[in-house]
Amino acid sequence: MAETHSEQAAELSRLKGDVESVLPAVPANVCFTSDEFLNESFSVDEFVKKHRRDGNMEQLREDLSAYLRSLRLSMIDLINEDYSDFVNLSSNLVGLDKNIDSVKQPLKILREEIISVDSELSGLIKAIDEKMKALEKIRDQKDNLQRILYISSVLNRVEELSADYWGVNPIPVSLLERLTLQMNEVNASLSRISLSIPLLEKEIKPKAAAITCKVNESLEENFLIAVAECNVESFELCVKICKLSGQLSLLEKLLTVNFVRPAFSKLIIEENLETMGVNRFFDEIIGFITSKCKVLFDSEVDTSNFMLNSVWQEIAQSLLIRTTSLFSCGSPDLFHVNYNAMNIFIKRFVDESRLELQILQCDRNYEELMSKFNLTVYFHIRFRETVNDFEKALEKPIEMNESSQKIQLSPINCLMNVIQRIWSPHKIYIQQLFHSFFKLSLLILNRFSLWLQNYSLPKTNENTNAALLFGLLSESDILLKQVATFFDETIVSVKPLNCELSELKECFQESLHLVRNEGMSNIEHLLRECLVKQCNEVLKQISDIPRLYRKTNRDSPSKPSNYVNVCIDTLKEFVTSTNSNTYWKSNWTIDILERVTKTFKSQTIEVLTSVQKMEDSLRRLKKLKGSQQKNNQSISDDDKIRKQLNIDANEYAKKIETHLGVEKLSVSGLHELLKLVETAKS
Repeated sequence: MAETHSEQAAELSRLKGDVESVLPAVPANVCFTSDEFLNESFSVDEFVKKHRRDGNMEQLREDLSAYLRSLRLSMIDLINEDYSDFVNLSSNLVGLDKNIDSVKQPLKILREEIISVDSELSGLIKAIDEKMKALEKIRDQKDNLQRILYISSVLNRVEELSADYWGVNPIPVSLLERLTLQMNEVNASLSRISLSIPLLEKEIKPKAAAITCKVNESLEENFLIAVAECNVESFELCVKICKLSGQLSLLEKLLTVNFVRPAFSKLIIEENLETMGVNRFFDEIIGFITSKCKVLFDSEVDTSNFMLNSVWQEIAQSLLIRTTSLFSCGSPDLFHVNYNAMNIFIKRFVDESRLELQILQCDRNYEELMSKFNLTVYFHIRFRETVNDFEKALEKPIEMNESSQKIQLSPINCLMNVIQRIWSPHKIYIQQLFHSFFKLSLLILNRFSLWLQNYSLPKTNENTNAALLFGLLSESDILLKQVATFFDETIVSVKPLNCELSELKECFQESLHLVRNEGMSNIEHLLRECLVKQCNEVLKQISDIPRLYRKTNRDSPSKPSNYVNVCIDTLKEFVTSTNSNTYWKSNWTIDILERVTKTFKSQTIEVLTSVQKMEDSLRRLKKLKGSQQKNNQSISDDDKIRKQLNIDANEYAKKIETHLGVEKLSVSGLHELLKLVETAKS
């Protein structure tokens, strides 16, 4: 079709070219061109409308008349040029209609003959089809008669084989296999027979039904005897026979109705669950399965269908209907025991029955049974218990035990106990709630970090405060190490297979870093503030030095003031007591000393400034009085004060090195302090 269109387009293009070649040129000074007439979309109305706008209608009429005369002359020239061709064409067309009429009649006759032959062939084909259908029907009837004869002979043979067992005794299982195969073949053949004759309806079909019923009854009796007596050989033959006939579900139902259901209706009840306890209760169920259904375990054939469709289905339905307290969330401890006992029972059942766990988990009864354990409610109860216990521990103050002189850190002890308890499979933890308990662990760590960040010092003795703070720091450091070890040894070991270890570690490390970098940093700050505050309280005695020497006639100072020893000993005692703890950092000592030195320097500057002002005031007073009294003192009170400050500062610097083991050059501001007192002395 596409080729036809392309050929037509090419032909039209060729014809257009031929027309253009023979058209005469448009006269000069006309208002149109010849191409306008060759356009496929040429319209007289559009043509007139267009040129009406360009000029008047009279001019257009004259131009068209001139072009028409040109066209006529061109046509005459063309005819004159090809005159012989036109004459030949006219002569060839003479008598053409007579030739067409002479051909038309034979074609009509041929058409009628073809129609007649087609009608005869259609009749023959229809007759052949009817005969073929009749032949097919005869063939089917013949096949049906042959099947009836064969079925009759087989039934007679089966009757002869089972003639001795039509009384009370069932047919032996050794004979059942042969009879079952033959009756399966008979029943299959009967289903393919389409005849309806008295022999078939009144004799053969009733006989086949009676024999089939006898075979099935014997099969059921032999199966029940095999299960009751644990006859493995007979059991396997019965299973084989039912698999051949596609009636395995019949045996499953027999096992359920005659053995499993009666026993479980007495065993799986609420009273037994309460009196036996859940563990012994499940032991009794396993005991029944392994003893009363022993043939299922001893047989070499696949008995998983019996375990799943007969035994497990009845267990699940009995538990759901008759032991509702098993799923109660009223007591979370009892719920945990029951849930774990159920999982252990399922594992034992799978191991004993050689049933694949994945197949059991896909079973509708399994899903219904496990969904009765409301794990969401259980976790909410445990969450509330855990959070309440931890919050109570956070509310308890950190204090020193007067009798044992040990720090009581309830939050830290509680946190570790809480983490261990929620991950204990014997107390709280349930594998299916791994992600929930993991999030709870992170929540507890984050809450502990927030508690450390907001911790403030109690209003007690400053020495006790420092010990409490450092105890809190060191124990928190130990706690983080224990929690990290617990994560690697315990939490990772119970991680589900579909959970990425790297993601768990990243989340856990973030919480530990939050405790260390934000929570413990606040305690470190409080500890340093506490020690600095203790030392600064001692350094307030610097302001008392002028009172000791002014107008007291005391001897010139030769030894350091007591406050220097008290200040350094305060730090020494604390640093020495914490040397055995690896958490104390040497830069903390330097930081504290720098801040104490800053206070020492400010107190010294304040005293020196006061002394200088006093000295200047006395000098001006003497000058005003014009006093010429000679001063017999070898050293003035103000010089004694300056000297005492110099001795104290140098002793302070000395003890920093000897008592605290810190290079005095490493303490910022100490050099300026020494230079200050030395300048004041001189």
